[in-house]
Formats: sequence, structure tokens, C-alpha cells
Amino acid sequence: VPGCGRGYEVLALAKTGERTVVGLHVVPKSIEAAEAHMRAAVGRGEFPAEAAGRVEFCAGDFFQLQSAQEPHPSRSPSCSCCGHA
Repeated sequence: VPGCGRGYEVLALAKTGERTVVGLHVVPKSIEAAEAHMRAAVGRGEFPAEAAGRVEFCAGDFFQLQSAQEPHPSRSPSCSCCGHA
């Protein structure tokens, strides 16, 4: 989800299926807010903890990402879009 902000759409998509959902935002503080929002939602019982394992938040520019098929020097197993830990 590009421009994910606090991650509302990311959590809604992750809650409805078995797929991994990636939230991307160019501002790192937004990613921190989205991660905090998800942790709080799990703590309040509003978002299933097992679904949280299928959510990735990544700071980066959507227009600078390469496709998943192309090797990316900074990509690691920790994040499918940018490689952040």
C-alpha cells in the first residue's frame, strides 16, 4: 500500500487474508506511527496477533522500487520491499 500513513488499509487487508501486506511511506516517522498503531491495535484486541506477522512497513519511495523479480542490493529477507530490518 503506497502512502500508507498510519497503516489503516494495510491492517484491513492483512486481517482479511493469508497474504503478506506491505505498507510503504516516504516519511520514516509515518512508518513508526503505523507500527505503533498496529501494536496498539493488537494490544486492544482489535487486530489479530497472527495477522501482524503478515504485515511489513517500509520507508521508501514507491517510484524508486524495483520489481520483486529484479535483484536489489539492499533487499534482505527482513523486508520484501526495501530490506529494512
